[in-house]
Amino acid sequence: MRQAGLYIAACVKARFKGSQRARDRVRRDRPVAIDDRVIIVEGLDEPPHDFLTEARLAMMHTETAWQRRVPWRWQNRVATTTRTVFVVPTLRIEAFVPARAPITDPVTKFGGQPVWLSEPQWPVNDAWGEPMRFLCQIELGPVVGEAGQGRLAYVFVTHAEHGDEVFFDPDIAFPDEGANAVIVQPGGVYDGSTLPMATGPSLYHAEDGSDAEYTVRLQPGEDPDFRPQNDSARLPTDDLDRYWERISNDKIGGVPAFFQGDEWPDGGPWELTLQLSPNFKPFHLNLGAAPVAFVFVSPDAKQGRMLVQDS
Repeated sequence: MRQAGLYIAACVKARFKGSQRARDRVRRDRPVAIDDRVIIVEGLDEPPHDFLTEARLAMMHTETAWQRRVPWRWQNRVATTTRTVFVVPTLRIEAFVPARAPITDPVTKFGGQPVWLSEPQWPVNDAWGEPMRFLCQIELGPVVGEAGQGRLAYVFVTHAEHGDEVFFDPDIAFPDEGANAVIVQPGGVYDGSTLPMATGPSLYHAEDGSDAEYTVRLQPGEDPDFRPQNDSARLPTDDLDRYWERISNDKIGGVPAFFQGDEWPDGGPWELTLQLSPNFKPFHLNLGAAPVAFVFVSPDAKQGRMLVQDS
């Protein structure tokens, strides 16, 4: 392990246009050590938010920590207590932008038709014998780093046609009931039934049933460490409110804002790929009364799962 106070300060100075006073505080007042596993900041009982923000921004531009979820650990020298917090990068979805023409590039988008990177694999709901509806495709590089570079996750759900107010399959809420699908290409693994269809059912507008296709405007950010529900419930009210405010948004990557138990799919570990509240979106997506959809991929970017929690 090597001392890195000057190193981090140099990164902050080069990469972050903060105040000189803030940069000096990182350099002089916070003894820091760094290796490939952990960032240790000593002498702090609780870290000031501005220090963590600037140090995160500094590490964002190094190869040691940002894409590996290296924890930040700060230590009270007197009490010798240590807390570890993961800084989890996320891309917050600020807006859905209508596509002016069909999108044929392998980029993150909602609706339209999949841009297949390998042979088409359109998933089928075996219980109904019909193809699922295409929801979106997500670039996996920002989610899992190098393993996801050049790969897409395609997300599908069983969904009614426009004008059908009766049909709803409650099994879409579960990751292993065959009513939703996450397919990764190239080189992914999917055990469900598929058809070699390049195009098929996709998102539509509620008003007239017309095809819907949207890109997204994304804002880089970071989520706090994931807290199990029984742990977060012990936080002071103000801290709990801040925690939920930071994680409860539409986003790509980050930590899931579970509100009905910590419902990680079986067969993990998993990385959150998409968190989406589908109500009041420019496209129609009926996943329940007040639902949130969670899409996950494995760290090796080979397979995925989807689940829905609904209040």
